[in-house]
Amino acid sequence: SIPIVTFGTAKVALHYSLMKTVNGENPKYVRNYFRTMKENMLSGIPVGLVMLITAALIVYSIFFYQANAASGGIMNILKWMAVVFAVLWIMIFQWVWALSSRFVNTALQTVKNAMLLAVGNFPWTVVMIVIMAVPIVILYYTNFIPLLLPGYGLVVYLDAYILNKVLDPMIKKAKEEQGIEEDEEEERYTEEEIQAMTQWQIPRELSGSSYAPANPEENAVSEAEETAREASEEVAGEIREVVKEEAETAENAEHAESGQA
Repeated sequence: SIPIVTFGTAKVALHYSLMKTVNGENPKYVRNYFRTMKENMLSGIPVGLVMLITAALIVYSIFFYQANAASGGIMNILKWMAVVFAVLWIMIFQWVWALSSRFVNTALQTVKNAMLLAVGNFPWTVVMIVIMAVPIVILYYTNFIPLLLPGYGLVVYLDAYILNKVLDPMIKKAKEEQGIEEDEEEERYTEEEIQAMTQWQIPRELSGSSYAPANPEENAVSEAEETAREASEEVAGEIREVVKEEAETAENAEHAESGQA
């Protein structure tokens, strides 16, 4: 995440890559991560900003009301309301990135859908929160900083099993409703040359969603352009070789004439 603005995009790419890897759909998660990061740059930023801004407001509210809690009354009530919002934010945090990576929606609608999923799948939400809390607790008590490197990646990797378990049935139903063939979909998961790889994301069966498969004509045009570019480079290389050979021949002829003279 460089800088904070790309926080959401980095999270979306991480979830997308590891959810596909866990499902055995694309083992090249590093390459897939950076490709997804690039292609979802604009769509991931709004979700990330919404989550960061709300987190900042909640934390500020808790500290502000805590500092003024001595006066009692409304300040105490508002403090506990802020705590409730903090818990809700943590629940939404577990789902919002997976939804943003798999479904097309506005940032606010994605957050709303994440809240619905978090509450509707409360036991799984609790499990994911526990998974996230374990490395935080270990880091707090041991101060083992290197844990930061594999820690969160491992958290998302484990979460991916739960996220796929909940989202896959919704994806399957959406595909059936919109006539998407399983084998066609599978190709989109594994075909390395498809440029719009992340755009086959299946808009959820949640409110405000719609399936947005990549346009096969665009893929064909992209492949044709790539082929033409490679052919042009090959021809240019051959021309350069011919020119080089002719130049060398002419230079040798000049040297020969000079020697005779």
